[in-house]
This record gives sequence, structure tokens and C-alpha cells, in this order.
Amino acid sequence: MPQILVSKLSLFGLPIGMAMRRVKEAGFSGIEVIITNRFRDYVWRCQNLAKELDLTLHFHQSWSADEDPTDWRFKVLGWVGYLPSSGYTLRNHIPREIDNYPVVINADRINEATRNLSFWYQTECIFQDSIPKLTFPEFVGLVKRYDLPVVFDTQHYLEYRLGHFRGLKYLPTVKTELMKLLEEGWKMLGQHTKEIHLNDWRPESRNVFPGTGIAPLAEFCQLVKSSGWNGYIVPEISPSIPIPHSKYTLDRLRETVDSYFA
Repeated sequence: MPQILVSKLSLFGLPIGMAMRRVKEAGFSGIEVIITNRFRDYVWRCQNLAKELDLTLHFHQSWSADEDPTDWRFKVLGWVGYLPSSGYTLRNHIPREIDNYPVVINADRINEATRNLSFWYQTECIFQDSIPKLTFPEFVGLVKRYDLPVVFDTQHYLEYRLGHFRGLKYLPTVKTELMKLLEEGWKMLGQHTKEIHLNDWRPESRNVFPGTGIAPLAEFCQLVKSSGWNGYIVPEISPSIPIPHSKYTLDRLRETVDSYFA
């Protein structure tokens, strides 16, 4: 059974210590922390808390507001200094204190760090003028050439492969079509995948609770299970604002993912 982690972004609004304890109480194996400007100064605290609570700890690259102009909330977070500024580099963004912890970064950042074994490359890419900075076939080619570790995101993979940045409304809505695409993606990248971001969605909503959208997550997880894969799973759900998700919600989340691999 893969280890199941929670994204700290899903618990937006909770202090890091409280978030980690809630994750532990709900029976998850660990937590994945987004490296915002705020959390750059919390790296050591995250590491110490993870050791204290016996939690697996991963980190995740953030993004600037201009890299994702589709959500007005990112503009606000950028304006208050929560997100990195336009033109940032991984050298500036990733704290040096992170050592021996995986850091999830976007595919388009691959040329900045192809030899850094701590970086895991997500099936997501920033687009400029509707064109990806790195095409999906180019990404797959680099992954296979250098045997790079991959983070397979069920939602972003489809958008990236089909060429629609934040374009859920352009994706197929029939589960058999979605499953065929996910199966093809797993065949290409499964052997390189270290972590799966398990996302469900509806054409008008991102990161909905697993099983309430149109993604064939149960079928995909059975495919992953049958392949013998054993890595990390991060089910990503949108944060609950202003009241963060309760332990009850996290319990349901873990139980749902467990059922997909039963």
C-alpha cells in the first residue's frame, strides 16, 4: 500500500504545527508543504516537527502570480508577498536548508536542475501565450533519457498532454476516455513515478473531494496497484476558507484513498 500524504495547501489557514498534528491524528503517513515565501523561514520547523511526529515530509515548489493568472486569489497572495515574485529561479526559491527531502517542481523547470536527485518533476507546465514552455513529448523524452523521478498528477497531466493550461472545461467528460488517457500516461511514465497527485475535478471546479467529480480515480488506482507500484499518494483537495478542513474530513479523505487501493 502506498504511503498517503496530505498537501499543506489543502489545510490553508492552519499553523504548520497544528496542520501536522491533524494529519498525524487522521492516520496519514506525512505532509507535503508548499514553499511559499512564508514557509522559507519555516523549513527547519517543518523538519523538526516531522521527525517529532514521525511523519514523512515532502516539499513543493510554489509559483508566482503571473505564472498562473487564472485565479485572482494568487494575485492577492503575490501582492502581500506570500508567493515568489515574477522571474524567480529555483536557486532563489528553494531554501538551502532543505536537505534529503524531495521537492516537487514543474516540468518547465527541468533545465534548471536535471541532475538534482532531490527534485521530482511534476506533469505540469507553465504556458506562455497558450504555448507550454516545455512540450509534453519533450518532457517525456527528458524523463526517459535521464531516468528522472516524476510526480504524476491526474489533473495536470491531462491538461499538459492535451495542451490546455488550467483548461478543465476542454478535457473529456466521459470516464472511459479519461481512463484511456490516464492509462497511456501511466504506461509512459509509471516506471519513473515516485509520487501521484490524486486529483478529482468537474469542468467548473478543480481539486474536488475524490469521488465527487468525473475522474476515474478508483479505476486508475487499480491500474497503479496492478502494476506493482509502491510510492507516495497525495490526494489534493481545495482548501476550506475561512474554516480549515476538520479531522473528520481528513479521515474521510484517507478512507476514500484506502478504498481505491483495496
